[in-house]
Amino acid sequence: MFVLFHEQGQPYEEIAQVMDRPVGTIKTWLHRARLEILERLRRRGMVPPEDGTGDGEADHAETEARGSKR
Repeated sequence: MFVLFHEQGQPYEEIAQVMDRPVGTIKTWLHRARLEILERLRRRGMVPPEDGTGDGEADHAETEARGSKR
């Protein structure tokens, strides 16, 4: 599902249809997957630890907006 959205550019609606799940579930799963990837990258030192200067929502909002325009 992560690859369908981020690598193949499939919209939420198409992924939901293929996986036979509601669109909201797909969005939730993608959000959780992004958080898990970020945490793993932080543990490996590939992303700086959260320092409290930003909430990270700007990047997330941009990704969400990109997905909803498809």
